[in-house]
Amino acid sequence: MGSAISAAVAAGVHPSFETAQERMTTLKEKRYTPNPAAQRVYDEIYGVYRELHDTFGGVPGRGRTSRP
Repeated sequence: MGSAISAAVAAGVHPSFETAQERMTTLKEKRYTPNPAAQRVYDEIYGVYRELHDTFGGVPGRGRTSRP
């Protein structure tokens, strides 16, 4: 979403980041809560995410937590 907002400001669609954010986003009352019965699956998927994240360079300045 941040990239879309930045592109809209850069293209002149919106005059500022604040305006773009107001017009392109909304807050909703809906909340998502984890399903405790699915914890094993969440952990497995998070492991895959971390592996891919670290393989593609992780977050600059934070170091790599694992090596491929």
